[in-house]
Amino acid sequence: MKLKLFFAAFVSIVWVSIPQNIIGCGPGIDPYDYYTSFISNKIASDATYNPFYYSGNTFLYNEQEPVNTSEILATEWAGYCGKPVTDADAQLFVTGFTHEELKKLYAHIEKKQPLQVSNAVKTNSMSNYFIRSKDLEGLGYVMYAKLVEPYVIGGNNDWEALKRDSLKMDRLMKNGRQLYGAAKTDFFKLKFGYQVTRLAHYSGNYAAAIIAYDELVANNTTTSVLQPMSLALKAGALWRTGKEMDAAYLFSKAFSASPAKRISNYISFDWAVDSKKSREEYLKLCSNNKEKADMLALFAISSPEDETETVHIQGLAIIWGPCRLGSRHPCSPAPR
Repeated sequence: MKLKLFFAAFVSIVWVSIPQNIIGCGPGIDPYDYYTSFISNKIASDATYNPFYYSGNTFLYNEQEPVNTSEILATEWAGYCGKPVTDADAQLFVTGFTHEELKKLYAHIEKKQPLQVSNAVKTNSMSNYFIRSKDLEGLGYVMYAKLVEPYVIGGNNDWEALKRDSLKMDRLMKNGRQLYGAAKTDFFKLKFGYQVTRLAHYSGNYAAAIIAYDELVANNTTTSVLQPMSLALKAGALWRTGKEMDAAYLFSKAFSASPAKRISNYISFDWAVDSKKSREEYLKLCSNNKEKADMLALFAISSPEDETETVHIQGLAIIWGPCRLGSRHPCSPAPR
């Protein structure tokens, strides 16, 4: 009898000692596959809107930017240089080679000095373009951008805030304006204008960033991803100087103009919008129906309400279908 009591007590102690929460414990909810859907996630014609598909358990369906900005710029450079320059070589040249290597390449072209650089630089098709064409303006811009880069890079995942030397950045801005004035084509004027605006923005001189954009970029008609990227810099400067509505409008334009930094522009738009103001107040800033439609799409992305009904704003009618890209409606493509 005593043995039975002892055994029962022992089993009870062991049972109490085992954490009950491990029984039946499983993985957390998969934010991409937590309900049944009959709509394919490939139904959308533009995959760059993938981050904004509906997901009830995450802020974004995909937190990675839909495109790599450096790859877009590399394609632009390859188009500028012409064949046989490849996108891969252009990207390596612009992002991979050091300023010192490019300086030696410049001296080789300008002063016929021996080309003492790595084999990767010598065999790069974009290097060969500069040697063949003697395009010192183009090479000079890449070298200038290399000097700017340390002061403007940095992301949300950095552990510590990037230390920026405002005096050096100011000198680079002045140098950039001089190079802008000497540039022979709008292609490079846009690039120098972007860098000057960028430097002003990241140095905290937001008034100068707005002026730089208006003077150096706004009237440039060159087709480039740098157009919406420059516009977003001005939008950020407007937000920093208390002009939130104007900032939201420009972030909306930048979001719609290019897939580059689309998540960043969406989040910035969301930050700039004052929930106490009506959509109509923001739509008044738009200059045409397309801009209104683009802005309404951004409002709908983050809206908890059903946005599938026809929206009538100032005579504008837009149908939000149940699978409209960007809509947070549950019919938007979700399960993978």
